[in-house]
Amino acid sequence: MRGLLRTSLATFLLLIATACAANTPTAECETATIEEEIRQWIAGIQDYELQARISFEGREADSSITGIHPDRLRMQLEMTTPSGQTIQTVVFDGKYQWIESRYPSSTQVSRITLAELTTPARPFDTSYYLMGTGLLNGEGFPETMAILLSVYNLEASCSDEYVTLSGPINIPSFNAYAAGRRPQGQPSIMEGFITKFGHLQIEFARDGYEISGYVMGPSEAEPALTVDFQDVRTNEGLGAGVFDYSPPPGIQPEDITEAVKNEGLDN
Repeated sequence: MRGLLRTSLATFLLLIATACAANTPTAECETATIEEEIRQWIAGIQDYELQARISFEGREADSSITGIHPDRLRMQLEMTTPSGQTIQTVVFDGKYQWIESRYPSSTQVSRITLAELTTPARPFDTSYYLMGTGLLNGEGFPETMAILLSVYNLEASCSDEYVTLSGPINIPSFNAYAAGRRPQGQPSIMEGFITKFGHLQIEFARDGYEISGYVMGPSEAEPALTVDFQDVRTNEGLGAGVFDYSPPPGIQPEDITEAVKNEGLDN
């Protein structure tokens, strides 16, 4: 499973955005009102397609995400490595999670039976995800955005074109989220996330609140991960067929459901 990272709150990341330019405060820039309007935008998302440029510790990748609320999701990550281009694809088709890794000299496909591991409340929460797509582990795009708003103490600044929310992590809120998501999570993992990603800066369009990107790091002056959303489309009437998946010809998928269950999610 090269290139696939274990789902642990240590890296449950999500990736994160371009540093936002400083905004000059304007009238009608009240944080609580803006957060509520953004939450209403998020709550109205039924399907979505987005492209993002990811940067993490000097590495860059291109990410695409397509989803239908609540349980269809397709993620792809393209990265150039010294050995050539790597393309990783994860598809949740409602029954299985498919994991395809294309390397310059080989292709590997694995499959996880979702009913064995997930719940309706967390339809994507298995032990494998794609680091660098811009999503949390176990959440789709709108859910990720809502959680980010809920676990950081954010203050708004506004310009004519953009709204920027920034601030430190709310440790009790984050711990409550983490405990509800994975009760057996290790305290050291939670502490590591808080230390490394203790500050969030997230930017939305002033008109309509479409997200343009976000940045996370130990502090405002120390960005660790950035995501620049280059194209965001919502509620365009995607069909479930978008999430059909078949392994490439000649590739026999490996079913790893039992291995995932036996190993546990936080090992």
